[in-house]
Amino acid sequence: MIPALFLLFACGSPTPAAPPPPPPPPVVVEASDPFLSWLDAPFPPADGFTPVDGKGGEVRAPARGRVIRVDADDLVMEHLFYENHVRVVIHSTLSGLDTVSPKVGDIVAGGAVIGTGRPTLSLSSEDDLSESAVPLSDPEAFVAAHRRLFVPQDEAVLALVSMDRQQMRIYDHGSQVGRYNVSFGQGYGRKERRGDNRTPLGMYFVTSKTTGPFEGWVGVFYGGHWIKFNYPNPWDATRGLGEGTITQPQADRIRESWSKRQLTLQDTKLGGGIGFHGWAEEWSDDGPRHLSWGCVVVHLRDIATVYAALPVGAMVVVF
Repeated sequence: MIPALFLLFACGSPTPAAPPPPPPPPVVVEASDPFLSWLDAPFPPADGFTPVDGKGGEVRAPARGRVIRVDADDLVMEHLFYENHVRVVIHSTLSGLDTVSPKVGDIVAGGAVIGTGRPTLSLSSEDDLSESAVPLSDPEAFVAAHRRLFVPQDEAVLALVSMDRQQMRIYDHGSQVGRYNVSFGQGYGRKERRGDNRTPLGMYFVTSKTTGPFEGWVGVFYGGHWIKFNYPNPWDATRGLGEGTITQPQADRIRESWSKRQLTLQDTKLGGGIGFHGWAEEWSDDGPRHLSWGCVVVHLRDIATVYAALPVGAMVVVF
């Protein structure tokens, strides 16, 4: 918001000039700001993994990343990417190379030629990969499950929602355009199934928005605005499949729709109908911050601005 300019006009006899205003305080950036991990990266994040051909000839990098070690016939790279609502770094080791072209510190594009030979691929990490349904001990399956990755830094519009900070920030091409206090579902913890009144954690996309009219007794709780995103996502589907709450065909449909930024199945036991909205009345940041049945609640003073800032297709990460 652009601050107003106030012009003061003096009348009568001249008065001494006012002393200059003190300089503004320095901007302090929190080193522990959790939002930074979604915006800043030491090297470009991977946007997908490519199978490694071990049949001989040219060898290509399994994903975009940074070279951290080169030995006689080995090359080790580190790859940063986003597994649902978690940022992770893994190491890939290509062993059995005849020649190696990159040097330590080089940033290599995914699929770029990095040498020759008949290599084997191994993966390792010290980061939390609990969101991944495929272990690093099975490199071929892991690569197959991560052929395409969304990169938050590349998004035109990105909404980041921190449950711990109870705050949402919106970015337009990487520049912050809004910071808002928010509330969550009445249930505590991560959403797992229909009716638990919890807010989900994960990476989603806005699929629709409306200003009504909203029918029924619940209509007033929208605060005149509704922005829907596509919960459940593939990670929710994987969990539901493992728990037996959805079927394999349902999980496949959820993955396909989510990858296209479309609305996923809403009528399974995982639940649905999750998004941003206002509330029946203005609420206090000092009061309970668990208001909804699982949605992210925005202050009435902010909901119209948030509605305008989030187009259909925008990425939403709740973490």
